[in-house]
Amino acid sequence: MEAVTYVANVGTEKFKTYVEAFEYVAANGGDLVITGASDETLGVYNITKNATIDLGGQSITAAFVVDGGAQFEIDNGTVTAPAKNDVIYIKNGKATVEADATLVASTDCAVFMKNLDNAEAQLALDVYGTLVGAEG
Repeated sequence: MEAVTYVANVGTEKFKTYVEAFEYVAANGGDLVITGASDETLGVYNITKNATIDLGGQSITAAFVVDGGAQFEIDNGTVTAPAKNDVIYIKNGKATVEADATLVASTDCAVFMKNLDNAEAQLALDVYGTLVGAEG
């Protein structure tokens, strides 16, 4: 019998792919811990529940939209935005980039904060890590 390799977990939930793990966190919130490498292409994830992503020292390409008053944290790795996206777009909530995290923009900026449709939305950003703007 072949051993199953997991690349991430949220509590006792284990995932074979990054896509499964990020989709789970987008739907349910929680503390995602990356435990293995993967070369998967990730998309844009809407974070509407409190979530923490510990990248386990890995580098990924993904984007996150923080909304619904969620608190979102990225830790221990590098996130590069897919083409024509910011790494984090805060619509209503708070994002934290921890000291050992790096966000790399593919367009203008790594983090974009703008509320277009909710006068009561709260926008907050704590940066302890590194934000890298697009070149050129």
